[in-house]
Amino acid sequence: ENKYRIKDFLTRIKDKIDIIDGIQYKRVTIKTNHKGVLLRNITDGSDIGTKKQFKIKKGNFILSKIDARNGAFGIIPDELDDAIITGNFWTYEVDQNIVNIDLFLYLTNSFKFIDICKKASTGSTHRKYLSEDKFLNQIISIPEKEKQIEIVKIIKECKKLQDQIENNRNHGKQLMQAVLNEAFEN
Repeated sequence: ENKYRIKDFLTRIKDKIDIIDGIQYKRVTIKTNHKGVLLRNITDGSDIGTKKQFKIKKGNFILSKIDARNGAFGIIPDELDDAIITGNFWTYEVDQNIVNIDLFLYLTNSFKFIDICKKASTGSTHRKYLSEDKFLNQIISIPEKEKQIEIVKIIKECKKLQDQIENNRNHGKQLMQAVLNEAFEN
């Protein structure tokens, strides 16, 4: 395993755009607790107050500087390519020569990564913001490329098992309800 500063594999992207009235823009929301990067809405430039924004690209990493400590980050999905964000969101290109993008996404869902974001957040209790410099200078261990691929395969198998267990649990609940319904229908 090699130790890297986060800035060694994340490069900030600042693709500035001036918002123009009469043009439709896709806007983004990032759910906390690692629940994804989603379309907030599509709206006309005349309805957007902040006229200086940033364009994002699919496949890049995005985070909310306000809610990163609460797991508000993810990989930008294809359908949000060229969407816009304010300065409260930061996007980064991931150097896949250092870290596999799938493994990086799994890593961001770990307690370790949340802890990194908490340590790099400053401010009062209700207004903590991620300090980019503190965040990017955090050190993290990253396995060799071959090991990363192996880890991703194992994680995907674990996720399949989790899904099967959840499906079985739901099926068991439905079956139990059917038995109870039949038992008390007479």
